[in-house]
Amino acid sequence: ASLHLVQGIPGEDLGFDPAMPVDLAVNGTCILRGVSFGQIQGPLSFAPGVHQFNFSHADRFSACANSGA
Repeated sequence: ASLHLVQGIPGEDLGFDPAMPVDLAVNGTCILRGVSFGQIQGPLSFAPGVHQFNFSHADRFSACANSGA
């Protein structure tokens, strides 16, 4: 399986930094850090099966800290 991450949420619409960087954790492992509005990452490849994806606001001090991962 593969995934493309498109960060398409402008932070200014929500009262945040316009870049609104996000982190992505998959199955509890942080795999992308600080993806900003307008950026595209991927394709990311995953083994077949069920995966848990957690997106969160980027934390520059602790990657994926806000994702619950």
